[in-house]
Amino acid sequence: MNDPKAIFSWCKRQQLPVVLVWSCLAVLPIGRVVELPVLIMAIAGLYLLFKHWRNWRDNPAFKLFVCVFLLAWIPILVSLTDAVRPQSTAMMSINHLRFGFGGIFVLHGLSTQPSQRRFLFLCAWLLLFWLAGGLACLSVGWVR
Repeated sequence: MNDPKAIFSWCKRQQLPVVLVWSCLAVLPIGRVVELPVLIMAIAGLYLLFKHWRNWRDNPAFKLFVCVFLLAWIPILVSLTDAVRPQSTAMMSINHLRFGFGGIFVLHGLSTQPSQRRFLFLCAWLLLFWLAGGLACLSVGWVR
C-alpha cells in the first residue's frame, strides 16, 4: 500500500482529467486542434454516463447541466423543421452532442476540491503565459 509507484500512479490518474480539460483552453489559439481533447472528453463522458448512470441521475449539478445543455440543443432540433439545408442542420445537431458528453466528463473530472484548485492553478499559469507573450509581442512591435 505504501508503494511509491502506486501513489504516483494514483496521483497521475487523478490529475489526467484536469489536464485534459485544461488542454482545451491551452490549444484554443491553434485552430481546430481543440477538437481532439473535446472528442476524447466526449467519449469518456459517454462512458462515464453509462457506467455511473444511477449516481448521475441524483446529482443536482448533473441535472442543472442537462437542463442548460438541452436549452441550447433543443432549438437546434426545432430548427430542423424549417432548415434551408436539413442535412447540414441535422449534422450540426448530432455534432453538438459532443459538448453534452464532454460536459459530463468535466463535471466528473472537476468534481473534487483539489481538482478544481489544480485546474484554476493551471489556468492562471496559462493566462500568465499568454500575457507574457502578448507583452513581448507588444514590446518588439509585432502585431498581426
